[in-house]
Amino acid sequence: MGHGLEADFNRKGTSNYTNKIGERVASDLCTVVDDATLINSRGTICVDDEGNTPEKAVLIEGGVLAGYMHDQHSAKHFATKPTGNGRRESFQSHPMPRMTNTLLLAGPHGADEIVRSVKKGIYAKKFGGGQVDISNGDFVFSLTESYLIEDGKITAPLKGVNLIGNGPDVMCKVSMLGNDLETSDGIWTCGKDGQSVPVGVGCPTIKIASMTVGGTQLGRGLLIRPALSEYLRYKARTAWQTTTFKSSFSSALKSSSARAAPALTWLRPQFPRARTSR
Repeated sequence: MGHGLEADFNRKGTSNYTNKIGERVASDLCTVVDDATLINSRGTICVDDEGNTPEKAVLIEGGVLAGYMHDQHSAKHFATKPTGNGRRESFQSHPMPRMTNTLLLAGPHGADEIVRSVKKGIYAKKFGGGQVDISNGDFVFSLTESYLIEDGKITAPLKGVNLIGNGPDVMCKVSMLGNDLETSDGIWTCGKDGQSVPVGVGCPTIKIASMTVGGTQLGRGLLIRPALSEYLRYKARTAWQTTTFKSSFSSALKSSSARAAPALTWLRPQFPRARTSR
């Protein structure tokens, strides 16, 4: 969601969040900020590349879209003040609105409490690469480490799991939010218009009521899901439809007893130790 909340995309009308200030775009549990003032975080800056002092910009507050990340140009267009997000890769590049440290703030629930609340679901521990279409919010991300949750307990490991969905839709399905906010380990790099800048990201444990999980075909009642890209046409050919959850599990699940509709739980996400462009 970071790129979609950068003001230049909203000025041009190419973001899914364009003209939605004051509208509900997430669960009321969710508050998202971009905070360049965090101590020792990868995206932290003392001054942006236009000479403005960064601030803690509130982007989503209680599920309602509150604002965008601004440079001087976008701030003038929206008749507001710059948020200190005017960044560039080097002196050879022009500044534009960019993320610094973008965080989903902590909620009221304990991580163990969230896991115990899941009857059937997926515990997403480590994330790999992915793609996001900011014009409509569609995304796909791969999991490098994930497990099945059964009756409130983490059980069998899963293989080849891909998360497929729409950002605003998923944010509205956040049903529990942990009190264990963690930031990334200093490896994320954000790419935009040929420029790369270091950024930080972070979130607590999240429970999402339902999501499409891509993998290999399993079971019956197959539902063909529209492809989001050539990557999705390869990775998500089918989805298994249950009463509250569409999922298509990997072959690792064939030996499990998964039959009911899972929820999705992110637990203290661990980020890949490799340069990643968003």
